[in-house]
Amino acid sequence: MLTKNNRFTILMAFVCAIATTFPFITKAQNHNSGSNNTKEKIASAINGYLGILAVTTGKIRKHGELLNSYNLRVNDRYLSGGRVSKFTPLLKQLPEREKERGIVGLSDIPEAHRAEVDKLFNSIWSKLGERLQLELILNDLTKDYPPATNVARLDSIYSYLEQIDHNYKEYYALTMRFEELAADIYAQYLADDKNSAWKDTAGEMKVVIDSVRNYIYNAREGYYSDESPLDTLYLSQALEHLAVDKTKNLGAIKRVKGSDGSNAHQYYDLFIHHMQRAMREFHNPYKPLMPYAPQPYYYVVNEFDYAIDDYNKIMTLSGRSDLTEPPAYLVGLVKEIGLYNFSGPRKAPEPESVNLSNDADPLPINVSMEGFAYTHTVLLLDVSGSMNDPVKLPLLKQSIMRLAPYMREYDRVSVVIYSDDAQVIFENEPFSNQKAMKKMETLISKGNTDAQKGLKEAYKLAEKEFITQGNNRIIIATDGDFHIDDKTEKMVQKGYEKGVFLSVFGFGHKIYDEKRFEALTAMSGGNYLHIDEDNSLQALVAELQAVRK
Repeated sequence: MLTKNNRFTILMAFVCAIATTFPFITKAQNHNSGSNNTKEKIASAINGYLGILAVTTGKIRKHGELLNSYNLRVNDRYLSGGRVSKFTPLLKQLPEREKERGIVGLSDIPEAHRAEVDKLFNSIWSKLGERLQLELILNDLTKDYPPATNVARLDSIYSYLEQIDHNYKEYYALTMRFEELAADIYAQYLADDKNSAWKDTAGEMKVVIDSVRNYIYNAREGYYSDESPLDTLYLSQALEHLAVDKTKNLGAIKRVKGSDGSNAHQYYDLFIHHMQRAMREFHNPYKPLMPYAPQPYYYVVNEFDYAIDDYNKIMTLSGRSDLTEPPAYLVGLVKEIGLYNFSGPRKAPEPESVNLSNDADPLPINVSMEGFAYTHTVLLLDVSGSMNDPVKLPLLKQSIMRLAPYMREYDRVSVVIYSDDAQVIFENEPFSNQKAMKKMETLISKGNTDAQKGLKEAYKLAEKEFITQGNNRIIIATDGDFHIDDKTEKMVQKGYEKGVFLSVFGFGHKIYDEKRFEALTAMSGGNYLHIDEDNSLQALVAELQAVRK
């Protein structure tokens, strides 16, 4: 077993190994005797290019998660035969103004590398332009919500998603090449053999960066799992030493803020803070970093990129001569992007046949779930005082209890109630769960009505327990007085685009918000029905059988 001392020895050996790889940590590879003014211009020019790459990468960082989500929704529509939701372009426009500010120093790049820098940067920018065009075409292909049965259109949608995936990866590879080029230019024109607090700081921070980058690479390749978990012990120790060595590393670097508000000491602390948060995200129990998991991957990369921002600001400050410590003219790094891997449609398991229990209550209608998709139904029940009538909430509860024996094991139900507040009673339970059914049966009506909170909770559950190729449905049961704002209406529309349908069961002789209910269900692919003793069972069955396998 490794002792703490042994681990520290290994860590320091790793630091030394890294130091030999990055020229600004060691003595200069080329003793260039250029003036400080020339060096300052070269470093400023390189960091200007890296700055614009930081801006563009920051704009597309979250796109991996969003692209993955859209890709999976297309797969769901392919399997269910529904309509494909519209793709909204993620890259609205190219940051041309920032680009012009970033490339003003091209003439200060050494002539031997000027053409290479210009060509590589233009290749990166070309990839962004290509990405924008691909997204606009995909938006045009899907703007009319085409049916997934349109094979030619669906093939085109998949083709453009795959091209976006390739573009995403090519962009990342080119930015990493630019980082290597920046390091080469530093080694040839800016590095020297003088000791420097700037170099000490950069060297120890770079050890942390390379450790996290290695973890991110492995996460991107899907190497981590329950059987092969991520071990961040050495990263933890490196961050501890970085914190302890702050005074030694920063040396005489001015603590006070410069004219532009910059403070190397502040960025040093922020770097440690963001890297510690990245390390915690690697082990977040609510967002486990399992193979191909874009969302938790995004949270890790988000914190990592904030740390890169802090590092780059220190590198830029290293070229200033007004911070006591002699300038070192260090250059920055590029950021990581999100995770997206194109995926074609996946088929879900065939629904099982229905086996009715012997004590199932005979019904006046034919109930069979055979041939229909599995269902997750969120019942959003108004339990305000006005629903305490035998033909309102009690009638609905009785109908559900009678249907329960006819449901399959993978047919699921969740219950959310609302009156003065909203509350989840149970979530994603089979209809056969007697304990859950008992909870629903004992619900009583009291209080006022706050529908908006209840609807938000219902959509959270519907999306959380979404069944691919399934019947994902929210049923509101109310006698009216249903007030929601524009933001909640937009949530309903987005839910429909993701495959969550909303229906409303209206109870009572006079329902005040019937027009609102009709409009709400029209925009969400559901149904509005006036429920009484004669149709309560039929209405429930129709919702449960709304999607065929």
